[in-house]
Amino acid sequence: MYEHGNFRRFTQSLLVTLPPDIDGDQLHALLQAILDRHDMLRATLRAVGNGYQLTTRPPGAVRASDILARAVGPANEVLAANVDAVIDGIDPFAGAMIRALWCEAPGPDSGYLLLVMHHLATDVVSWYALVDALSSAWAQLSRRETICLPGEYTTYRQWSQLLEQRSADPGIDAQRDYWLGELSGPDAAYAARLPDPATDTWASLRPTEVRSDVTETQTMLDKVAAADSDIGVREFLLTALTLTLASWRIRRGQSARDGVLVALEGHGREDVLIAGDRPDAVALDTSTTVGWFTNVFPVRLGRAERPIDIDTVRRDPAAAVAQLRSVADHLAAVPNNGLDYGLLRYSRRDPELAAAPHPQVEFNYLGRFDFIPVPQHNAPWTLVTDPALTALVPMVGEPQLPLRYAYDVVAVVLSTTARSEEHTSELQSHHD
Repeated sequence: MYEHGNFRRFTQSLLVTLPPDIDGDQLHALLQAILDRHDMLRATLRAVGNGYQLTTRPPGAVRASDILARAVGPANEVLAANVDAVIDGIDPFAGAMIRALWCEAPGPDSGYLLLVMHHLATDVVSWYALVDALSSAWAQLSRRETICLPGEYTTYRQWSQLLEQRSADPGIDAQRDYWLGELSGPDAAYAARLPDPATDTWASLRPTEVRSDVTETQTMLDKVAAADSDIGVREFLLTALTLTLASWRIRRGQSARDGVLVALEGHGREDVLIAGDRPDAVALDTSTTVGWFTNVFPVRLGRAERPIDIDTVRRDPAAAVAQLRSVADHLAAVPNNGLDYGLLRYSRRDPELAAAPHPQVEFNYLGRFDFIPVPQHNAPWTLVTDPALTALVPMVGEPQLPLRYAYDVVAVVLSTTARSEEHTSELQSHHD
């Protein structure tokens, strides 16, 4: 992100259901509690030399009244009229890491809270921590107790300092050849040309939402449950992506022997790895820490003299099992879950890694979100998944963000006690 700039409104958003009886003072108190608990919600970004520096301000420096807007009316109308302004209010250089919109329902119905945060201050795990904190704080208010949330066990500042120390460790040098090996080899453009972050932006992306039906999703989950212990939904979906991209190349007369180069996104919260096993190691727990921990690293999957494509699998289903096993073994062999690639590439600024070809495709499996039973889908502090409402929140908050990938795949399994559905968001460059 820092390499190419234009990231002011690079945001993530979440829409949650509010308790029907919440009032303005209570909502302000809840928001103030999370603002004071999480340092990154009070962070400010500034340019320093050839890089950037994040600084945090003390609790109380950001007030709930500064971040919350309020509008009354049907949620679809409120979102349509206000969401762009809320996103536009984000500016990390001004310390505006978070903005919120209270979609207040007329009458006794539950309203909604839209939270918009700069990506620097959040990731998927952070959203879990924030929603859990809001729910816990509301439970305390409902019991007429003073809100008291435990602080972050490991702060983002501490984590960043430990990463900086690790980047200087000569032990990670041994991984350099591994990462160069993953990046080596042909990777012909999937579109008319490779994306160019200097000229291409997210405005060129075409978002597509694909939902697997309940039967298809359950079949996938059953197959994953019956597979070896090191095979999960991530491995299953990456195998499908590998087969799809290999087929794309073969049908166009291209070679697929060099496999599929993918930028794989992980959660990055490698507490045990970062803490280390030294006698003086500091215990880490980032499960309630809010911030951007995500790590991205290259993997080259399906490299073989006789590559497997979808037609091969249709003729010989055992080939699909073999490919799944190959993908799982490859991922299991990635050093330290890919954490050190980013340290070598961006903290160390290794010149060969920086000059190596960048993957055109990114894949991110967010995991399985388990929700409450369907009849209670409007329970307070649950995520809103109604596509009529979520579609009103732009997937791309910063259209001028430089484009690094021609094809971006984000998958999640949404589950209730009644059903599971696999949702895939695809962002594809129009340069094709």
